[in-house]
Amino acid sequence: IQQIVKDELIAVHDEFGTPRRTELAEGGADMEDEDLIQREDMVVTVSHSGYIKRVPLSLYRAQRRGGKGRSGMSTKEEDFVTRLFVANTHTPVLFFSSRGIVYKEKVWR
Repeated sequence: IQQIVKDELIAVHDEFGTPRRTELAEGGADMEDEDLIQREDMVVTVSHSGYIKRVPLSLYRAQRRGGKGRSGMSTKEEDFVTRLFVANTHTPVLFFSSRGIVYKEKVWR
């Protein structure tokens, strides 16, 4: 039975087999996650309780006088937005803890 299967597979290969069309190239291992992230302006909001949210700047639109605004970040009743800034996805941001430790992260993370 194994010889029959082998003969049939060889026949299928001979009839439908084509040489490889793609090339395998060296050097693909040096790519990082950051290389795959698109550069885009983001609005980063920080709440009083320490929550952070990023939203693409393209979702915001200009308003005229008397505009009611648009909720960029929904918060709890006792929480409110304390900081709001625009940064690129590849811009590093520094975070300072209450213990004096500094953390550095890119906006896309």
